[in-house]
Amino acid sequence: MNFVFDIDGTLSFDGRSIAPPITQVLTHLIREHHEVAFASARPIRDLLPIISGFDHQPLIGGNGVMTRVSGKLSVPQPLPPVAVQQLKQLIEVHHLDYVMDGTWDYACQVSTANPIFCVSLILNDWPNAYHWLP
Repeated sequence: MNFVFDIDGTLSFDGRSIAPPITQVLTHLIREHHEVAFASARPIRDLLPIISGFDHQPLIGGNGVMTRVSGKLSVPQPLPPVAVQQLKQLIEVHHLDYVMDGTWDYACQVSTANPIFCVSLILNDWPNAYHWLP
């Protein structure tokens, strides 16, 4: 049987870990030869720390925008370069907050008033430098 589990609010309730009773059930499913995959709004790079020990399972990140199967990361339909340029222009002209994910890296500029900034501070994973993706 195939199982696809969401992470935040389903398997993890603190945004950082999965409780041992849940990991035991996941391990049991895998040992019984069920296909277990993980899906999240998070990009793949942000899924890996939370699913430690299950990182060999298929992953669906960014609400389906990216996948990792058998260790191969892919973005089935990336934004065309012209669309990225248009987004960059809109962001600059209107001084917008943004988080822009690439296949592995990301770029962002978020004001301290933005709710995503507060969540990142709580999780202690906010970087010190931000830059545009190439």
